[in-house]
Amino acid sequence: MVLFYDWFSLRKRYREVKKTIDLALRILKENPKAKISSIACFTPYPGTQLFEESKKYGYAPPQKLVDWSSYATDNINVPWLVGKKKKKVEAIQFASLFMDQKAKDVVDSKFINFLANLYRPVALFRLKHQFYKFPLDVYIGKLIREKKTEL
Repeated sequence: MVLFYDWFSLRKRYREVKKTIDLALRILKENPKAKISSIACFTPYPGTQLFEESKKYGYAPPQKLVDWSSYATDNINVPWLVGKKKKKVEAIQFASLFMDQKAKDVVDSKFINFLANLYRPVALFRLKHQFYKFPLDVYIGKLIREKKTEL
């Protein structure tokens, strides 16, 4: 299950996301071996319908090919998500990466898998109770990603 949201009308989107999270948690409860990819903010790519609509909301696409390299599902590059709203979406995205057992299928490191298993109850708590304040875990995840790209 791969889930992307455009986040244009935020109030409506949060209700939809909550329903989606509840469904994903129910699927995992009924089938603990199920894999839920993640919940992520979409990237407006040229040629798509949402690309043109995104420009109406202030999105300025990269002008050079190299500038597209910063785009990934865990990196929010849209101007309408800022401040607390952006932090909430980042917390949802980060927690959703750990809601199932996919780490063991993606990462070979026993230590990283250990950390993912250790964090999973926190991620599930955040998603189940919509508790996205104090996202220290997201901050740590960003630091790790930045260090990894420096290497």
